[in-house]
Amino acid sequence: MGEKDFNSSKKFAGNKKKSFDNSKKTYTREYKREQISKNIQKKKILKKNYEKLLKSEGYDVDNDKKSTDENKREPRLSYKEQKLKNIEKLKEQKRERRAIKKEAAASKFKSSKEYRDEQLGRIDEIKLKNKQRKERQDKLNVKTKKGQPVMSFKIDDLLNKIKNQE
Repeated sequence: MGEKDFNSSKKFAGNKKKSFDNSKKTYTREYKREQISKNIQKKKILKKNYEKLLKSEGYDVDNDKKSTDENKREPRLSYKEQKLKNIEKLKEQKRERRAIKKEAAASKFKSSKEYRDEQLGRIDEIKLKNKQRKERQDKLNVKTKKGQPVMSFKIDDLLNKIKNQE
């Protein structure tokens, strides 16, 4: 049979010539900037065409927003300036959080006298309710000599419940 050239196999058929110039070109900063600016230009053109289409169909297009947004844009800051600005923002947020925590702590811990009075008032209410429950239970459990429950107390209790609901 005939001798085959090393590069003539199907595996290597597409890779006969490689241009390294193109691959180097794609990784440079200038090339990336050019590509980005081309993409931005394409998007601007597409947006402009889209706005023309909307106008032709009778929709309102806000061109004023676009001009005001461009005017409001701040000039780009250097890396150090951005970093300092971010640090100041973080410090301000930290100060605000601390102030909120202090206020919460101050409101949480009232003066000891007020807190103690509130606790004593709650305890008195609980004792009063327990006493009333016990008296009510004792009334409802009263029985006659033959062991039957006294209905007058139960009827009074039901009437009191109805009055309290209204």
